[in-house]
Amino acid sequence: MSTELEVFIRRCANEQGLSLAEVARRAGMSRQSLYDFWSRDGYPNLGTVAEVAEVLGVHPLRLLELQFPDHGDGEDRCHTLRWNLDRAGLAAALLEHGPQPVVGLDAEGRVALCNPAASELLQRQPQRVLGEPAERILPGEALARIRTQCPLMTGDPAPPHATPRGGVRLSTRRGEDGSLLQARAQLIEAPLHERPLVLLLLAPREPGPGATAEGPPHPVDREPLTGLPDRDSTEALLRWTMQRAEARDTELAVLVVQLDGFERTEAGLGAEIADRVVHGVAERMGGQLRHADLLGHLGRGQFAAILPETGSRSGALQVAQRIGQALEQPVETGTCTCRLQPRIGIALFPEHSRHAATLLEQARSATTHTAADHQPGQIVEPDLGDRVARRVSLIRDLRRALDRHTLCVHYQPVFDLASGELTALEALLRWPEDPTPQPGIEEVIDAAEQAGLLGDLDRWVVEQVLADLADWHAQGRRVPRVSVNTAGRTLGTGALDPAVLSKRLERLGLPAHTVDIELSERQLLETGGAGHEGLAHARRHALGVTIDDFGTGYASLVSLRDLPAGRLKVDQTLIRDLPTDPDQQALVTSIAGLAQRFGMGLAAEGVETGQEAELLQQMGFNEAQGYHFGHPAPAEVIAGRLTAAS
Repeated sequence: MSTELEVFIRRCANEQGLSLAEVARRAGMSRQSLYDFWSRDGYPNLGTVAEVAEVLGVHPLRLLELQFPDHGDGEDRCHTLRWNLDRAGLAAALLEHGPQPVVGLDAEGRVALCNPAASELLQRQPQRVLGEPAERILPGEALARIRTQCPLMTGDPAPPHATPRGGVRLSTRRGEDGSLLQARAQLIEAPLHERPLVLLLLAPREPGPGATAEGPPHPVDREPLTGLPDRDSTEALLRWTMQRAEARDTELAVLVVQLDGFERTEAGLGAEIADRVVHGVAERMGGQLRHADLLGHLGRGQFAAILPETGSRSGALQVAQRIGQALEQPVETGTCTCRLQPRIGIALFPEHSRHAATLLEQARSATTHTAADHQPGQIVEPDLGDRVARRVSLIRDLRRALDRHTLCVHYQPVFDLASGELTALEALLRWPEDPTPQPGIEEVIDAAEQAGLLGDLDRWVVEQVLADLADWHAQGRRVPRVSVNTAGRTLGTGALDPAVLSKRLERLGLPAHTVDIELSERQLLETGGAGHEGLAHARRHALGVTIDDFGTGYASLVSLRDLPAGRLKVDQTLIRDLPTDPDQQALVTSIAGLAQRFGMGLAAEGVETGQEAELLQQMGFNEAQGYHFGHPAPAEVIAGRLTAAS
């Protein structure tokens, strides 16, 4: 008979104002069964243990401890050993199959137990966390308190009996949806039959009125491909994490991982293979991060990892090294194997910046130095500060300009070299008038590409061009051909879908070839097959297609044969010294001859003198633009020229 268990049950029942009959009824058993429960020699029913414990408001382990008392008198060592093993085995079975969410940590701080209830609560599969460091599922600050409260984790021997060690509160992220879980964990050091463990008995709790700051301030938008936060959400999460770090007077690190060669993979193998690569890389990176770390996808083969409790340089470099090693192996996509070289930049809060956008941009800028140094990661150096601050400010101003529609489109006239008539216009993006020094357009476009705004910028220009064309047509003016510069990867989306663009021109009463899509030689090569297909699609819908900046050294002359274009525009660098440089003349003459051989029209940009214009006409060029013919001007100024030309 287990007198201790009987006394314990009677006392707990009395504290709760329950009779033994009521305890038995609530536990789904008879009173006689309850008597048998504390007097039986042998294995109790685990379901009964759990039911009685719930009625009494205690943990089942306490009942098992009293069911198998170890008096330590040493009279029957074999009997005592059997009883201890039975108790430990029953405890392990109860923990594994009971309704209480339980996580067990071994003396080395690794996850040794995660029962189904805990797996469901944490949204983490046991096979993915067992044997892993506890940091994968527990916040570092809570883990530090657990180590302080549990001697087992600091090298002390395990206690002979299950021993309560207090409790901790913790806030962690669920594995699947990333939602915030706030829980209370009761700590018990238990000498289970395989090895002693620190058990965390988890009890989730609802955030109180003052706990709203624990979660992100806005819903997180996740990409369907990776399930990771997108660029904007990543920046928002970084701001939130920085606020928490500042409130707690801690540091954090931001890692930006750039996959070197991703654009070539996307261009050469197509979007489907590139998507598989991104998905595979996201999984590998996630496997190297702890539960408290946040991973986001910035787009174009670029990821950001936020490490809220790794503010030191050495800690951040260790994480960068783990990520680099994980990405060293080729990515299998099912049909081919891709090898990508990661470049990792690191920025620290608050050392490098107290602004989220600046911190991200600093880490991204640091990636450019890693390839030459052969380091796992590159930490921001002081000389990046001013340049990065300017870039971040420009991105912020660009977002504001797009939202407020304060950007401008000016038009540079293009003239027929034979007749001298205005035959076309090139739409050029211009920064809004501002008393402060204005950035160069190339700098704006580069910033838009890094911020993921290039598509928005291209679509804004197209919409403005269509609006100006509609106005000129409604006023009865002669509408010339208008060329629009675009990035290859934005072609075919939204307003830049050739089918949509052709139909919109038709509704305006204008032929499709009124709009001419311009893609630079460099962008055409970077986008590979996708860029070629996009331009071919534009030609199928009767839109004009021009290869801009031709002759800048990115493509060979032989590639002219395969370009899906109706017109070549030779770069101004080949025009600048044309009258005085015989070698330049020979090169431009070769380009002109090949273009004519393949039935392409010829245009030149950057023409500044009459001598250049005359020489180009002799070489077979049809059109030219540049300061010799006229400067870019707003739509209302161009409208007057169109009237004069009618």
